[in-house]
Amino acid sequence: VNEAGLAVTYNYGYAQEDGPHPLPITLLVQRMLERCASVAEAVELARSSPRSGGALLTVADAGGATAVIELSPLRCAVRPAEDGVSR
Repeated sequence: VNEAGLAVTYNYGYAQEDGPHPLPITLLVQRMLERCASVAEAVELARSSPRSGGALLTVADAGGATAVIELSPLRCAVRPAEDGVSR
């Protein structure tokens, strides 16, 4: 959780594709917490950032917005969280 109230949870995922960038998703999470205040900002950063590996991120902000971000090296899918949790 950062000072703006953005919270990020991180579950590892198994990606079946290789990506062109060797940057771990933990760096993306760190960047989200350093730069983002809202779920919308976190989603945009996830979509635009290079990464390797797979993950399931759940993000929530101080305004009550929530989303689940499913990541692989080449793909990013976003869906609303149900009752604040990923399912």
